[in-house]
Amino acid sequence: MNGYHKATRFVTRIVVGSIFAIFFGKWVDEQLHTTPWIMIALLLYVLFGSLYLLIRETSKNG
Repeated sequence: MNGYHKATRFVTRIVVGSIFAIFFGKWVDEQLHTTPWIMIALLLYVLFGSLYLLIRETSKNG
């Protein structure tokens, strides 16, 4: 897989994951009256998870 595909997958993970984290996190926060803590936690999870996967993929493939 070349660099363009890796970058596209990384950006797609960040964008789709962030959109999911915002909407789902906002809904859960409203249900539990914890605004905005769960949304922030999910966004951080998406960010660090995506970075972890990017590092793992690039180190595995050289």
